[in-house]
Formats: sequence, structure tokens, C-alpha cells
Amino acid sequence: MSRLLLVKFSSMGDLIHALPAVTDAVNAIPNLQLDWVVEEAFQAIPSWHPGVNHCHVIGLRRWKKALLRRDHRREIGAFIKQVRHTPYDTVLDAQGLMKSALTARLCAPATPLHGPSKSWAREPLACHLYHQPHPVTKPDHVITQLRQLMALTLGYSLPTSAADFGIVRDRLPDRPAWWLISGDKQETPYLIFLHGAGWTSKAWPEPYWLDLAKQLGQMHKMPILLPWGSAEEKQRALRIAAAEKWCRVLPKMDMQQVAALIADATAVIGLDSGFGHLAAALNTPHVTLYGATNPDYSGVAGQDGVLLRSKRTCAPCMKRVCPLPAEQQGINPPPCFETLPPQAVVQAITQAMEANHDA
Repeated sequence: MSRLLLVKFSSMGDLIHALPAVTDAVNAIPNLQLDWVVEEAFQAIPSWHPGVNHCHVIGLRRWKKALLRRDHRREIGAFIKQVRHTPYDTVLDAQGLMKSALTARLCAPATPLHGPSKSWAREPLACHLYHQPHPVTKPDHVITQLRQLMALTLGYSLPTSAADFGIVRDRLPDRPAWWLISGDKQETPYLIFLHGAGWTSKAWPEPYWLDLAKQLGQMHKMPILLPWGSAEEKQRALRIAAAEKWCRVLPKMDMQQVAALIADATAVIGLDSGFGHLAAALNTPHVTLYGATNPDYSGVAGQDGVLLRSKRTCAPCMKRVCPLPAEQQGINPPPCFETLPPQAVVQAITQAMEANHDA
């Protein structure tokens, strides 16, 4: 049996991007035991893939806020001891950061450590910690790059097949309390608006969401679910729901519950976010809107979706906040979304839903 330790514990979207590489690896090496070091907030994601044997849960985001706390030091020691208990043949840092490379070396100091070369690593200094850095073709989509990195690490030929995220629906929980959505009609179809975005430059203007809700509510007459993660997102969801009777503001839900709803949705409209990438990975019909970020590198890669990108010359700027002066941003910032009005989204989601129905 070959044992691989995969180190990738960053964001939700980054973890989803790595799933096709896991599918490739377990298909190429049937006896592979693949364990994954994952941040505690996202530990459910690897468990959705049957090719992941075990998750080593790290609390780095929490620990680094107070590394000298006695209980944190005890947790860190227990984590390292737990990982070292398994004799791995190979360790792969698929993150390319100093924190991930150091974690990999601490967890398996005597095991060959692989990672991306300086041309791709987000922090090239991390490459000095690798026993075997691998060059990855650029420019290319991050999913393809991770598939290349896994193939080079384990020594098999990169598959030419489409990316397979490998998520098994039965590994997701059941949909949360259905009465919150549609009373006792368990089969009622529904849409989801993933209106949250980590960067203000990724946020589709709120008036557009209001207009879209009215148009889709009148067209399809089905519930439009509005999940939220922060107080700001909740207030936006409440304002959207106040404008359209078909909208439902969901209660506070964890990642697993939202994932279950996305898996069974009729369609999803979202932004460049972790849940947007999850909708694609689950093959839920979806439309994803890109403004400030680059879809060529990290665009949502689903078979049943439509990706809409800004047509402004300044996009993608890759800035968390729109860099243009306030007087140039108009009444609905960020201005890069002016080329993606609600009517364009209505047409795209209709196209995605019809394509899924025909299939």
C-alpha cells in the first residue's frame, strides 16, 4: 500500500479545486491511502470524496491568534503526534506557502516532501523546504495545475479526461428542516442566490439582486433561497426578500447544510466564492459572475453552468477593493459588473436550466 499525505488547508474554494487531483490519484493507484491535512472549518470537504482515507484536522487559523496559550500548544503537539503516527511514503504540499511547507515538514520530517516549483508557488521561499519541487504548466486553470502536481508527485500520466470532483451525494447530510423552505411539499423545486462575497470587488450590486429576484420570481414561481454567513449578508438577504414574495431568508446554517441545499437545487446564481465552486462541483445548474477576479485561472469549472465575466477593460484587476476613484464607480459599485446586468443573468440561468433538463 502506498501512503500519501496531502497538505492543503486554505480556503473552501481551494480545497474544492484539489478534489479532481484526488480522483486522478486514486484511479491511477488503486491501493493508494490518501490522508489530508485540512483546516478545522473545512474538514467536511475532503470527507465528501470517497478517495480520502482520513483527515488530520489543523486549527492553524485559531492557534496563530495566540500561539503561546498552553491549550493551543498542547493541541499543536497532539496534532503533530497524530500525523506522525502514520508512516507516509510521500508528502505533497499542494498549497505552496511557507505555513503549509513548514507544517508538512513538521508532520513528516523524514518523508520526501513534494511541492510546486518557484514558478508556481505562491510563496517561492517555501520551495527551499521541498525535497522535490515540480514545474507546472502556466498559464492554466488552477484545477489543471493541481492535477499536474499530483501526477508528477506520484509518477502517473496526467489524465486527459475532464475534471471529476468525486463528491458523493450520499456523503452530504440530508437537506435541513424543509418546513423552513416550503412547508410540507418536500419536492418543491427552488433556486439559490449565493449573494455573499469575501471581497467587496466581487460583490454584485444589491439593486441587481433585487431586480433579478423579481424577474425570476415572476418567471418560475418557485422559492428563491437566500443563505447568509455574516450580519451584513443577512441584512442584504432581508432587503432582497422584502422586495420579492418568492424569496426566503434562511436561518443560520453551517457549511454542510448549505452544501446539501445546493446539491438539490434547481439552479444556483453565485459569485466567485467557495459555495459558487461547490455548485459547479456538484453539477448543479449554475451561473457564476466574475468581475475583479480572473476566471481563466480560478473560474468555476462545472459541466452544467454558465460563467459570465465582466467586459470592462480594467477587469480582472485582482483587487479586494475597487481601485477606481469613487466618482468613477457610479451608484452601484463595483463598476466592472455594469456589463453583467440582471437580464444577462436571467438569460444565462434559463440556458443552464434548459441544458440540464435536456440532458
